[in-house]
Amino acid sequence: MSDPRVSPLSRLLTALLFLAAGCSGAATTPELHIEEAWARPAPFAPAVTTSPLARTAAYLTIRNTGRAADRLIGAEADVARVVELHESRIDGGVMRMRPVEHITIDPGASVTLAPGGYHLMLLDLTGPLQEGDHFTLTLNFAQRGALSTPVIVETR
Repeated sequence: MSDPRVSPLSRLLTALLFLAAGCSGAATTPELHIEEAWARPAPFAPAVTTSPLARTAAYLTIRNTGRAADRLIGAEADVARVVELHESRIDGGVMRMRPVEHITIDPGASVTLAPGGYHLMLLDLTGPLQEGDHFTLTLNFAQRGALSTPVIVETR
């Protein structure tokens, strides 16, 4: 039985409020898509993984078609013991590379990880990476969580 002190308009507004609250999560979820993932060859990665030859870089584009921003906060690869987010930039006429904590992907935007800019450093490789090889890269996002993508090894 309904309470006569509660108007039909109050009931309608309460129902609409609950409906809006239930739908709000979907409207603010980032929708991320990974495109064109590739990595440079590292054909001479030695068993001694402290060598600079036991590393390579991976590149890709992250597209956010959702209505909320997300942040790439880390990555993992089955061919490297360590993956770091890096940025290359010119500082005083010299190209320098530095680790970054995260990379933000705004809603409706794309971020391209490419030579000379943001990239993923694959360190302490488990073995050589030859032209044409494939491996799996898992990107970790603050909101979306883990998202895996295939990567092809090639020279561009």
